[in-house]
Amino acid sequence: MKLSLKLSESLLITSRPNIFYFSGIDISGGVFLLITREKKIIFGDARFIKEAARIAKGCEAVAVSKESDAWWRETLQKHRIKTLYFEPHDLTFAKLKRFKLLSRGVVRVMPSKINLRELRS
Repeated sequence: MKLSLKLSESLLITSRPNIFYFSGIDISGGVFLLITREKKIIFGDARFIKEAARIAKGCEAVAVSKESDAWWRETLQKHRIKTLYFEPHDLTFAKLKRFKLLSRGVVRVMPSKINLRELRS
């Protein structure tokens, strides 16, 4: 499924069903997906990322480091992302707050208007 994203936009996928739909990965917890106009990037704990990369053909895999949050900002800047859309029906307030903090000064964080549940059906 191709999403209509502008070059500077991305979609943060955090729900397990949507991660599976867009990447083929069905791992409980520890992974999330960033979709840009040109690329899919799977992020995960080092314990899961190798398996996720093997399963998700065509996805770039990035290991999440607990020592530093630089991996997130570097990814956003590398792909020239200016707007980050998130799944409003899945992301908890605490996780949203964390992504906003990680993204501060780099991107605008906004709820997605795309109903991904409808898109899957």
